Amino acid sequence: MGHPLTAEAATESAAPTEEKKAKKSVRFYALDGWRAISILLVLSSHMLPLGPHAWELNGAAGQMGMALFFTLSGFLITTQLYKKRHLGTFYIRRLFRIVPLAWLYTVAVVVILSAPITSGLVQGAFATNYAHAYILEGAEHFWSLCVEVHFYVAIGLLMAITRFRGFKLIPFVWLGLVITRLIIEPQGTIETHLRVDEILAGACLGLIHLGLFGDKPRALLEKTPFVVLAVLLAVASHNFSMHFGAFRSLFAASLVGHTLFHSERGGYAWLGNRALRYVAETSYALYVVHPLTLEGWFGTGDTVVRYSKRILSFIITFALAHISTHYYELPITQLGRRLSKRVEAWSASKAAAS
Repeated sequence: MGHPLTAEAATESAAPTEEKKAKKSVRFYALDGWRAISILLVLSSHMLPLGPHAWELNGAAGQMGMALFFTLSGFLITTQLYKKRHLGTFYIRRLFRIVPLAWLYTVAVVVILSAPITSGLVQGAFATNYAHAYILEGAEHFWSLCVEVHFYVAIGLLMAITRFRGFKLIPFVWLGLVITRLIIEPQGTIETHLRVDEILAGACLGLIHLGLFGDKPRALLEKTPFVVLAVLLAVASHNFSMHFGAFRSLFAASLVGHTLFHSERGGYAWLGNRALRYVAETSYALYVVHPLTLEGWFGTGDTVVRYSKRILSFIITFALAHISTHYYELPITQLGRRLSKRVEAWSASKAAAS
């Protein structure tokens, strides 16, 4: 996730002027806040007891976190593609952002946990959400990266086929997949066709933000109360909601959209606080590395002992995420940006020459 999980796609097109930096901050701090909240929900669902087991609150928190994660990814990727309209640079930046850490973590799991190399190769190809037999212990969460990558491929093909005229088709694809999910598995599964509606809902939100459907959808999201949207998302994220869960993508995108549009006028300032911004910055690494801190000795002992060790697991997770974000991922993403700019410049000069 992000991944849908970083602010890069939202900020990379902004020129380094004070005016544009201020505009970016006003426009996107709500997204950073939700990115942080989403990863904290996911970490909590995997690492903490969130109430009596019978209440299934851990599952609900995880579902809610991933729905928000996916919404942000769909929003950022779609708006980026709409503005740039260059598939080459899009794929270069996504490749340099997602793959290096995912592959490094896969190698670490194979080596540390003595996992089968074949499973590592399948995971490296982002196919384990369909090839369930090859899911690696300690990397079960990579199903979400598979969904992300499949979305990148699909939206790229759509834009290539339609020559970037296919943006308005996205809501129809989203609606079709919601109906499919409603019929087959309302709560969703790890397979792309039963989960990617949550990314597409974010894509629809991006198109609303760009003004492709007029002012009415935006006005509706602004007027719908925050509490109503938050409660609907929470209910749709719990297994007891049954078929209502098929509409989780709608509520996640609506909640993010509501706060985003209000944040452009300074609303929901709490989503832009420094702590949330830091968590958002390191969110992709937090998501990728955290399961490894629950393996081996960290997962032994009775309930009290095991969860006492989670304090250490959280510390290690945040430390690894900080190191990865700033000293491993950043140089690689910067290289990807430079390369994409060269490709973009080459394409522009070629177009001008012709």
